[in-house]
Amino acid sequence: MEILDLKKILKYLYVPSAKIFSIVEVPPMNFIMIDGQGDPNTSQEYTEAIQALYAGAYTLRFKVKKELGAVYPVRHWKVCGGRMTCASSVLTGRRAGGGR
Repeated sequence: MEILDLKKILKYLYVPSAKIFSIVEVPPMNFIMIDGQGDPNTSQEYTEAIQALYAGAYTLRFKVKKELGAVYPVRHWKVCGGRMTCASSVLTGRRAGGGR
């Protein structure tokens, strides 16, 4: 079974050089996201959003595994700009370079 790890395939995006400044071109990617407001440390809405995000991400992961015969890791969530934005990258069945 093929393992599609975007962090390894697109290493230049995830592990940039600490010594050299560079401009990178980020290819189009798909994410699942939940947007909201509130304090991530105390908000029940935030906890429910994280649970929904992971439930959706793993449902998609197992569907891709069953239908395409490939697995990919579900990446961790991110909080952006102090807002309660939860996002996890989701594979679309395409490899870097546009192949299937």
